[in-house]
Amino acid sequence: MNSISDVGGSEEEVGIERSDSMMKADKIRSSFTVPAKPIIAVGAGLALCAGMVNSAALLRFGAVVTHTTGHVTGLGLRLEGLRINMFTDDEEILEYKNSTLTSDSEELHSAKLTQSVLVLTSFIFGAFLCGLIIPKNAVNFGGKSFYGSALLVNSALLVVAAVVGNSSMDRYLLATSMCACASGLQNAMCTMHLGAVIRTTHVTGTSTDIGSTAGRAVMILCRNRCSRKNMPHVDAAELFVDVAKLGILLTLLVSFFLGTYAGCFFYEHIEVWTLIIPAGITGTMGLSYAFFRDTLKRQYKKWQKNKMQEVQEKIHRADQRMQDILAHHMQNISSSGSGSEDDDDEENDLEEAEVMEEIERAISHFEVLHRRQRGFSE
Repeated sequence: MNSISDVGGSEEEVGIERSDSMMKADKIRSSFTVPAKPIIAVGAGLALCAGMVNSAALLRFGAVVTHTTGHVTGLGLRLEGLRINMFTDDEEILEYKNSTLTSDSEELHSAKLTQSVLVLTSFIFGAFLCGLIIPKNAVNFGGKSFYGSALLVNSALLVVAAVVGNSSMDRYLLATSMCACASGLQNAMCTMHLGAVIRTTHVTGTSTDIGSTAGRAVMILCRNRCSRKNMPHVDAAELFVDVAKLGILLTLLVSFFLGTYAGCFFYEHIEVWTLIIPAGITGTMGLSYAFFRDTLKRQYKKWQKNKMQEVQEKIHRADQRMQDILAHHMQNISSSGSGSEDDDDEENDLEEAEVMEEIERAISHFEVLHRRQRGFSE
């Protein structure tokens, strides 16, 4: 009797442990909502546009405009250069190591300092405009937020930058500021919607996330001997989230790279008017959203509904399979004992675990789709 109770107790403990791990796995999966493919496609298109803007601005105005790390560094560099040129004698300058700090003139240091200040403030102001146009912290595609307006403002800024940049060099600073403002607006819009993991105007954070996420995924696979079979629920959930993030991050990185190459290619033929191409893309997106939002919303809902039906069918098929396994298991129990009975039980347990994992993945996918649909209607 004691041995039977011990077995029952151990099975109960295993069940509780498995339930806890499944709850933790569900929590991990729910911590990251995978954006729908149409949204990822829009993000990739915007990353491509940012790459084109950055390469065209660098070739025309001699400054990057889609990120500000270099310009913040430039503030310190140029301030020190001005200090050396303004408050150090020529004889003392000769004692310094030869570098940009000493080789550049006071006028060049001043011009570069002005450029860095304008790009930094313009980028921040563009993000500020996004906060005015789209005040919510987590806006939703298809909702009442003014995505169309934000994209149209982005397009207008790039058009103005192209026109101004095609005139005299005296207006290059203004054109550079317009490009930086458009980039700040775009980056803030994407970050507000898809979270900090999505950045479309620069790839430093994206590259960092790719490396760290890939490292976590490889560690999970090594811990499970590079096999997803019989992988613990928590590890499977973490691997699912990491792989999903990697797919998005790599898409953005490749899109930005292709944009920079395209920007250089077109600049050889149309110079600063290359900016009109990303302006046209963002403008088309903005007009499409502004005038066809209801149609896009209906199409998106239809796509979501079809996806949810597919997941429901998967859950139904897995449930039927589980019932067949249980029926077979009960039949083995009622039948007379045999040498192969233990082997059959082991096979049933493995198959049951596989079906449970399939059901968990399907339910997780269904919950993700449900959260998207719920956010879509807000």
